[in-house]
Amino acid sequence: MAGVILGAADVPLSVRGHWQARAMAAGFEGLSGVQAVYASPLRRSLQTAAYLLEPWHPLAVLDDLREISYGPWDGLTWEEIAARDPDLAQRKVEDWLGVDVPGGERWSEFQARVAAALARILAGPLPAAVVSHQGVNAHLAHLLGGEVETGFLQDYCEILSYASLSD
Repeated sequence: MAGVILGAADVPLSVRGHWQARAMAAGFEGLSGVQAVYASPLRRSLQTAAYLLEPWHPLAVLDDLREISYGPWDGLTWEEIAARDPDLAQRKVEDWLGVDVPGGERWSEFQARVAAALARILAGPLPAAVVSHQGVNAHLAHLLGGEVETGFLQDYCEILSYASLSD
């Protein structure tokens, strides 16, 4: 579903997504020391996590790792969003974190639940692997390393490493 704002839409991986997840897992050797794998409850995250799991890697599904909900925008392309409500779309572009989508999740609520997930993860066991989404990972990167959330970019099935997850 390239070009679609999935948000909290619970869609499965595409055929290409399965291929990317398999390739990522096959090339990732860093799991040997991982004590736990945490994942969002959304299907695309769980399906990706399945490629990482071995019998010795327990999976903990944390609802707080699910992607932010954009409410009525979930599942739409940006072109569809801009056509439906050009004023709101423009305000969102100008202040992505400060403008909430009516019917969607407030950014402040999203930040609080992702912080709660991180606290649970850091309680151990460590080191841990986290399988989640762009918005969640942007906020985790902010909490762990001070990255600016709106400047955070990741590819599908990209593996990111933070030393503080293994301390």
